Amino acid sequence: MAQKDKKNKRISIGRRGAFQRIINRVSQDWRTLAKASQQLPAFRTNFVAHLILEYDEPTNRFRIGDIPRPKELYETIEKLIPIITRSVANLAIILGIGADRLNLFGYNAKKNAAIFWDLKTASRD
Repeated sequence: MAQKDKKNKRISIGRRGAFQRIINRVSQDWRTLAKASQQLPAFRTNFVAHLILEYDEPTNRFRIGDIPRPKELYETIEKLIPIITRSVANLAIILGIGADRLNLFGYNAKKNAAIFWDLKTASRD
């Protein structure tokens, strides 16, 4: 019986360590996402929704304000997609949603995208 208790204790310690690593990763990912998201409002406000011009005194001309260029923004978002995917999976684990439910997330995301792009009609399934 003592042998089984030791084994269970080792397993429990291992699980706690794995859980803590997941928590640390989510925390690290959150900081990365928060930092990267700071450029999104400026891009949206100054470029997409409104074209903000600034007056440049030395040249006596107006110019587009300093904002991330679409290519820079796209590259940033492209780098963030794997972090977001990993974060969703890790949060699902933390919140007790098993891996079987993650497949449901993917299925629903694809289904909703197909409906959005008119590749599939909306239904109640």
